[in-house]
Amino acid sequence: MVNSQRRIVMKYRTFTLGQIEAIFNKLGGENVARQILSGTVEVTVTLVSFLKPLTTVTLNPTSGKKTSDCFQGSRYYFRDADIDNLLPEDQKATKSGESTAHQLEKEMTFKEIAQSILNTKEEDEVTLQKMLIKAGHTHTLPEIEGLIERQESGEDVGLNTNSYANLFFTKNREGSVSVVNVYRSDRSWGVFVNSFGLANQWFRGGRVFFRN
Repeated sequence: MVNSQRRIVMKYRTFTLGQIEAIFNKLGGENVARQILSGTVEVTVTLVSFLKPLTTVTLNPTSGKKTSDCFQGSRYYFRDADIDNLLPEDQKATKSGESTAHQLEKEMTFKEIAQSILNTKEEDEVTLQKMLIKAGHTHTLPEIEGLIERQESGEDVGLNTNSYANLFFTKNREGSVSVVNVYRSDRSWGVFVNSFGLANQWFRGGRVFFRN
């Protein structure tokens, strides 16, 4: 006797019935879903950004500088040793540009932040880092130092001064991207550097800066 029953494997079998119903509701209900399938209605997908633009400031030109000389002096109470291990030995001179501060509206990883600012669904971290560099979104260490000095002199350049993170993508010595985190505790600043692939999520209220 031949068993006429056949097991049907759904492509998206990880979705629960409740999640499928929620998707139908967002589309506008069953009738709209049928119209989408018949081709009489088209759907446009818009990526929602959880980065809130705050302010854009002009970056002053900088001279070349040894990385080991950056973030030194009484302004800084902590300097991550990996700054000298991960980043190039020399920071190149830069011309004037613009830097825009964005505030995180939810907890996000570096990867999610990059996807949001680049408006892409790209999942490969190496590709995302190349895209950040190509778009000119990375800062040098002297540019970050300059923003800190301006904030301390009374100009609001968008930096958090409440111990929350200020994140900057920067080129590392291998040509990929690391992330520098500067934050102020009382009147002094701490500086860390992290790998782009770090899986940690950064708190809502943290800020990330992109060079334009």
